Amino acid sequence: MSRCSVCANSLARPISWTYLGIDKVTPGLCQTCLDAFVRIKAPLCRHCGRGLTIEGEEKRCPDCATWEGGPLIWNRSLAERNPWLTEVIYRFKYRYDYEVILGFQSLVQAAIKDCLDEQTAVVLVPVPLSQERLHVRKFNQALALAEMAGLKIDQCLSRMETEKQAKKSRQARFAASNPFRLAHPPAATTVLLIDDIYTTGVTLHHAAEVLHAAGVEKIYSFTLAR
Repeated sequence: MSRCSVCANSLARPISWTYLGIDKVTPGLCQTCLDAFVRIKAPLCRHCGRGLTIEGEEKRCPDCATWEGGPLIWNRSLAERNPWLTEVIYRFKYRYDYEVILGFQSLVQAAIKDCLDEQTAVVLVPVPLSQERLHVRKFNQALALAEMAGLKIDQCLSRMETEKQAKKSRQARFAASNPFRLAHPPAATTVLLIDDIYTTGVTLHHAAEVLHAAGVEKIYSFTLAR
């Protein structure tokens, strides 16, 4: 019997998954976990992908005024970061529970396909960890998500060791220097950055700046949570 990757309950269920907004997708999550999984619904901020309370002409949340004119064209995320998803990501990143994320694979694949033009030849660039942090964690959660998508991956960025973003205040995040460098020249002129969480957007915008300076023409991003 198949089991939910998050809570290990049975996956037996007679319902359709179209209510998730993605047809013909059967995630490896049980009904209880699916009920806790909150998709981000339109209207969206056109830049960061956050759900907007009221759809206005601008279609941009106030936070995104910070990034006006930056190289990151838009971010899209799979779900809202509620307490349930926060715990799932914590298990994934800090308890090294790689299996917990596998139930999201079909959802990640479908969401990335949905947000990209089918004609766009895009390469995925996972946001890297520093060598020190990778040594401790043993895997990069952004690379794990990128591998789930089944598209070409280019690990063209490297990262210097810095204080964890989760430990920084909002002001400290915006004031931080860019920790990213090129590991090698990008393999494409259109890329989709991959990371686990979009909070302030600082990490993804810093990565986008480095890619843009290296000649990448179109830069988008996708995260598991927003």
